Amino acid sequence: MVNLKSRLKTPESYWYPAIITRHNHIELLNVIEAAIKEPVINGVVEDGGNEQQRFGESCFGHFLRMHRGLQFSGGIVHRLLLRELHHDGPTDEMRFMLGRHSVRFSKVEFYLITGLKFGIIPDMTQIEAVENGIHQRYFGGRDLITLEELQAMIQLGQWEQQYDVVKLCLVLLLNCFLIGLDEREFIPLWQLRLVEDLVSFEAFPWGSHVYKYSIYGFINALHGRRQRFEKRQQKKGIENHKKERYSIFGFSYVLLIFSFEVIPELAREFATRRNVDPIPRILRWEFNRRPRPNKLSKVFKARMLAELQLTPIDQELNTWYYQGINECGNLYPAPSSMDNMPDVTFEPDGDDGRHRTEADDIMPRTRSRRRVVENSGRHIRQRRIRVRLNRIPVAHSHIPECDESGGGCQSSDPVSVGARFDDREHARSPLREEVQDHWTRQIDEVKKAVQQLQEEFQASEQGRQQQHEEVMRMLCRLQGSST
Repeated sequence: MVNLKSRLKTPESYWYPAIITRHNHIELLNVIEAAIKEPVINGVVEDGGNEQQRFGESCFGHFLRMHRGLQFSGGIVHRLLLRELHHDGPTDEMRFMLGRHSVRFSKVEFYLITGLKFGIIPDMTQIEAVENGIHQRYFGGRDLITLEELQAMIQLGQWEQQYDVVKLCLVLLLNCFLIGLDEREFIPLWQLRLVEDLVSFEAFPWGSHVYKYSIYGFINALHGRRQRFEKRQQKKGIENHKKERYSIFGFSYVLLIFSFEVIPELAREFATRRNVDPIPRILRWEFNRRPRPNKLSKVFKARMLAELQLTPIDQELNTWYYQGINECGNLYPAPSSMDNMPDVTFEPDGDDGRHRTEADDIMPRTRSRRRVVENSGRHIRQRRIRVRLNRIPVAHSHIPECDESGGGCQSSDPVSVGARFDDREHARSPLREEVQDHWTRQIDEVKKAVQQLQEEFQASEQGRQQQHEEVMRMLCRLQGSST
């Protein structure tokens, strides 16, 4: 029998208590529900029936059916991450030591829990903006729009066209709830352009997109934390630093549901499974208790029984989002037919919060949000100007880029997922590059304008010099004629 303890990334003798912070919170679903319930379109309060139905039929609509008592447990997730193993499988998967078992976390488990479609991610950088679209009408076509500003716009609830609220709520749920970005992050412009066509937005393989961010955040959550914990204990003293603090990025609720699915004893002790068996599996569970640390430790230290991997049932095999992935976790090319999407009859008309949860005391707490009203554009622009590029969160290691043939992943350029690391000056991310490119273009335009002014000034100086010489010659001729 293989000694799994020898494969632990964090040796058991170095395990430590911790506090987990995160950016995605289930209360955001209440904000979205309130926004689509009674939207104000051109000053008229609508009943919201069409918007609610349209959002419910979308690729993210099932998340509104999540149980609102599903509280995130830092204690469970931290104990799970401490048990991560080194393994020889694909680099975009994880293995955990649960009892005497090596349990897999991969695309299969992710899609069974989330119900998001996998497939080949197309290049969206060249997608063209829609004339008089939501980007232009609500944000003036600006390149830099924060998620905080987007949420404020949704809470303000003043809309010009039907389904505008649905489109912006989809973008908000994607970035703040699924990917778990900080509200100070900027919205990728291609998402605002893609969501103009809701059918195309739903055909996008969001499972592959969100999984890429999430697996990176999960794998790197404990990177260097043990060394920092020991250094801080030496500096502050053991009594003054009993717990380490770190952030987890990506769709963190997946790890909680994954724990309930693969550890039956944990689910029986702390969670409540609904009588029905809804899919995806994130809709099955209720969890609103405060587990005591000693009980959690007892469950995780016991010789538990665990599922080695999640296996899809017949009902899950027949779902529309299963088409992009098989039971081995290999990706299929995303088909271009309408079978690639849920049953949608709508035709587009063309017209900070962070949670703080302790590993041993896990009641979530949301930071107070500053509301942004109609005249908020000025202070947001000023805030963006002061954004300081060194505060833009970037990552210091690579997100694995999935091999579509199923043969694992290869390292690619790092992507911003909201983390802040000490070696940020060596990191690169599309978000950082987008901001730098924006300011580079602005600087180039200013340089061109200055150069043009200098040329005009030089031309005017030469003209004045010629005029001065002509005047002097005329004066000389006048003086000569007078004599």
